[in-house]
Amino acid sequence: MRRLVLALLVLLLASPAASDYGSSSSSASVRGPGMAIPAKIYCAVGRECYVSNTQLCLSSGSLRNTAPFGFTFESNYGSFHYKGWRYTPSTEADTPLIIRALDGNLNSLESVTTTVDVVSKTAGSGTKNLLIIGDSLINSTGVLVSTLYNQFTTDAGGQLTFLGTSGTGNYQHEGYDGWTHEDFATSNGGSNPFWDGTEVNFQWYMSEEGFVGDIDYCVIQLGINDMWSDIGNADVTDAQLSAIGANLNVILDAMLDADVGYPGCQIIISLEPIGAGDLTAIYTMYTASQGKHWWRYERNMMKWWRYVILNYDLDAFDARVSVCAANLGVDRDIMYGFDDTPDKRISSRSLAYDQQWWHTDYLHPYSFGYHAMSDNLYGHLRHLMVGN
Repeated sequence: MRRLVLALLVLLLASPAASDYGSSSSSASVRGPGMAIPAKIYCAVGRECYVSNTQLCLSSGSLRNTAPFGFTFESNYGSFHYKGWRYTPSTEADTPLIIRALDGNLNSLESVTTTVDVVSKTAGSGTKNLLIIGDSLINSTGVLVSTLYNQFTTDAGGQLTFLGTSGTGNYQHEGYDGWTHEDFATSNGGSNPFWDGTEVNFQWYMSEEGFVGDIDYCVIQLGINDMWSDIGNADVTDAQLSAIGANLNVILDAMLDADVGYPGCQIIISLEPIGAGDLTAIYTMYTASQGKHWWRYERNMMKWWRYVILNYDLDAFDARVSVCAANLGVDRDIMYGFDDTPDKRISSRSLAYDQQWWHTDYLHPYSFGYHAMSDNLYGHLRHLMVGN
């Protein structure tokens, strides 16, 4: 019998109603983790689809030993191992994936059903334009953008020109450190590249920058700074979620508008991973006063995931807008940077063999994490390119 990982502690999180995300059920009196997963996960033939236990509920390395949940995966394909579920398909097919959260007695607390939709890695033809809008996970190292671009150039089929005024070489984008949805929905002090002086105007942007053609595909990957910086040390309210959603709608409406945007554009809202599982990374990057609200930030991020899935998945906003769970493949334990220098011990009094591998960056994955995010985005984009 394969070992179940008792994944990660849920911190006072009320389990949402079944309508809050995908196809979900919960029948136990004990709260489940409130898993937030879109109705479909897209992957391409020959590219791995990975669902990490660490993205299924709230977590912290310091709390992992008291975690009440284990997870099991039910599918006719792929393999279930102690860290999650992985599948590298060889043919195009749709397959259901059922994820169950179990308590210590292996009672099912909650289940979520999603469909893994496998598409050809050579879907599409010709060359189309892709615009990526995001924050530092797009901009800081450029690994996610470069990995995604190189996956397309490695495979045949439809290709993409990456639009943008940031990045290097072919790896262009509009990602800016610290930016939120509001920053892209307003003038942002004149720094918003899409602001024509009056409104968000993507046709003006294309003309201003000398780009040729339409914006055929757009990826919007934001949320971390809305929750970490703007909400901070407080529980995000429904009104605040709606306000962030309203700013996202400004961007979406502008992109799909015939006068200032491109009605034929297919838009992906990409879910960002929460952060590393080791609390040390928070205090490495931030002061104690900044890091003290980490548990509210993590809880708020999962609420944002649910808000996005409820309001934008399954054509809820528009048939041209879909949700990609780019976060699901990012293992919070092993896909963030580590440091094993001598001062990283349990305490200053501990011996050398107590030295720990501690995360050094809480919010930004290591290259492996970006690779996993790219796999999910790649499959989703290939899906949108089918027949185009």
